[in-house]
Amino acid sequence: MQSLTTIQFIYLTAFSKTGGIEKFNKNIMFCLQKLQDRYEPIITSLHDFEGESAYCSNLDTYFFAGNKIKLLVHCLRTAKKTKVLLVGHINLSPIVFLMRLLNPKIKIIVFTHGVEVWKPLSGLDSAMMRFSNRVLCVSKFTKRMLKEANDDISRDKIFVFLNAVNPFDEGDNTNEEEVSELSRRLSIQSFKPIILSVGRICKEDAYKGFDLTIQALAEVKKNGLHPLYLLVGKYEDNELQRLLKLAEVNEVREHVIFLGFIPDKVLASYCKLADLFVMPSKGEGFGIVFIEAIRNQMAIIAANTGGTPEALGYGKYGRLVDPDNIHELATAIREEYYKKRASNDNNWSEIMHLYSIERFCNELSNHIQEVIL
Repeated sequence: MQSLTTIQFIYLTAFSKTGGIEKFNKNIMFCLQKLQDRYEPIITSLHDFEGESAYCSNLDTYFFAGNKIKLLVHCLRTAKKTKVLLVGHINLSPIVFLMRLLNPKIKIIVFTHGVEVWKPLSGLDSAMMRFSNRVLCVSKFTKRMLKEANDDISRDKIFVFLNAVNPFDEGDNTNEEEVSELSRRLSIQSFKPIILSVGRICKEDAYKGFDLTIQALAEVKKNGLHPLYLLVGKYEDNELQRLLKLAEVNEVREHVIFLGFIPDKVLASYCKLADLFVMPSKGEGFGIVFIEAIRNQMAIIAANTGGTPEALGYGKYGRLVDPDNIHELATAIREEYYKKRASNDNNWSEIMHLYSIERFCNELSNHIQEVIL
């Protein structure tokens, strides 16, 4: 019996944090499960403590909980048998460099997400991108920024590889009774509009614009509305305190609720409860969160910078604003609320094929096959 080709996916986090990169990494594992009849996958994480059975129960997994020494030992031990190495983040370049020294024939596919490659790369980061067989970018914008900042990387090996929505999302199963109960539980019946943002609340992700939205609330309030801002996502205490203080300074503290982490299966109820999805992020490589908002039929306000316009069809699926213009953001919130924008349901049917897990897995399989040949 012919042995299967070993594919190793090395990444930072998928289960110990939440975000677009983590969702992308989960999707990679989901697809590798589907490809086990052709390949022998190995899953290797620097920071995760454990996985989720839905994504990796049948895979050979190694979670090192931040222990770089153990990760290094494992990668060096498995380097020679690894035929294709999938690299989840450019920060793993030192490990990749050493694995390639031990196995010069190893085929390397690097995934890039956003700001980490929008600048000139140097050292091992630059070397890894040059000797890799393929570089896959989550958006046309990230591909363009990578190429403009790094003209020493061969153009013919850089491709766009869009993320996919949650493979276990079966659609909107919420009903009005569930949404009404959520409204009563949060005691928010008197607020309008209800604004939702989803993302990690930490210093590293301060570019997402939660602070800008809080500042815009003050102007929305002055214009006769009684807004409420719901922020969903894990938060760091320091960043939480900064945003709370900002809300107090702008006299909108009672208009902001930090909900912490909400599981995807529950998040749909919050999407249905909200009038608007607002996130004027300045640094999105793409922004799968906007695709999920379209999936949940939400009216969307986002920044006109980074990869966000691409995700929103350059304004077709949501309103784009200058994130540094608080007045423009506040005006957009007020106008979109009064407009009662038409449902995004038809928009989702237009683009669902682009962000399906089937398309994602097929493209991943094709990229792997092409570097092996």
